[in-house]
Amino acid sequence: MKLKDQQFLWLLPFFVFEPTDGAMRSALAICEYLLDEGASVRILTTSFSSNPLLKKLSVSDLMFANSEVVEVARVNIDSFSQVTLVPSQHKQLEIVVLVPASCAGEIEMMPSWPPEARAMFNSTAEGFITNITCVISLDDSAEGRKLRKLAYYRGASTVFYLRHSNLYGRVSRFPVTDALLCASKYIASLHPKGAPIVEGIRAPILSRDTLATDLQREFIVLCNAHPEKGLGLFLSLAQSFSHTLPNEKFLIIEYRGRLKYFLEKLRSRGENYSIPPNLSISLPVDQPKKIFSVAKVTISPSFDEPYGRVASESIMNGIPVICSDTGGFTESARGVETKFPLPKTYVKNPFSIPLEQDIQPWISALNKLLTNPDFYERQSVALRALAKSYLSEEENRRKHISFFLKALAIAERRKAHPTAAPNLQRGDERL
Repeated sequence: MKLKDQQFLWLLPFFVFEPTDGAMRSALAICEYLLDEGASVRILTTSFSSNPLLKKLSVSDLMFANSEVVEVARVNIDSFSQVTLVPSQHKQLEIVVLVPASCAGEIEMMPSWPPEARAMFNSTAEGFITNITCVISLDDSAEGRKLRKLAYYRGASTVFYLRHSNLYGRVSRFPVTDALLCASKYIASLHPKGAPIVEGIRAPILSRDTLATDLQREFIVLCNAHPEKGLGLFLSLAQSFSHTLPNEKFLIIEYRGRLKYFLEKLRSRGENYSIPPNLSISLPVDQPKKIFSVAKVTISPSFDEPYGRVASESIMNGIPVICSDTGGFTESARGVETKFPLPKTYVKNPFSIPLEQDIQPWISALNKLLTNPDFYERQSVALRALAKSYLSEEENRRKHISFFLKALAIAERRKAHPTAAPNLQRGDERL
């Protein structure tokens, strides 16, 4: 189909607006393609920040370098504010931010919308999908499902970007989806029987701005500290090496206060963990290359990784990665020999710190990298060569666009047999 003058709607949850997010990069690649082809794009999102413009400015900077953002409308309603932004160099792009009035201020996690805000949203939902050709969604909120269903029954095509394995149980509830774009082959392999057409991207779009130019190789790093990202195992490693190689420095990149929550959980069970002197803690970092400029080794002991972008970005920078052998790491770290299983007792309880004897393969692999400079350098060179074999930004960008066009073609065939519109007053849970 010709894309010129067609209208596309993106549904994005507020927490996706992070420059480091792989799903965001995929969304932006397709968005830029549509704009280049002469289509119009509206991005609809919710923000619970007291200053939503800051979140939108960072996204626009990521999408369109050196593009000023102009606020063209701000509508204050009893229940929420609607802020519309247009990047000055892309007049066919409109960014709409809905801000529930009772959710002003920064919060850690997305709450449920207040009843009055949800009622207002439902009453204006029709306006967001008028004349829309396609809805592309990363938003699994009740509001996102409602808009996707409305658009589907009006004849628009619908595409859902599936980026987390914990969404699989809900996919079968999404019959109004023409196609699922999956963050990896691993995620695609898990889709339930009878789900929409699924395409698994071999690798997400990894931007060249993740490449660090000044490698200091100072820290052993855990990114996005979270219990199910292997926080307990990393803490066990830091404790072990504080005795055997005390000069080696470990670094945790925080994630929404999860480290504090983890330690409080231990204390509530009468278990104490003292942060060893070789362990430092950093707030979240806005650019991956800032992490990789100081990383000597990255550790990724995730329980169930959808893809494992940290592993791929480490490989791109020639930084050895030691990771678990589960989920998407079979793709993001393929060719890497330092993939190990997690201890069974640890898997049963992510809010625990595994014993040193249970993580000996991890300790041995890290010890070899830290004590054998020649081996480390050979590994670094080999990883850079490996990256060239499958981490092409342009190739993966083409794959994403190709699948998106396939999804549009599927929807065009469906439009020949339109279905009656649903009753908007019933079955909110089914939406």
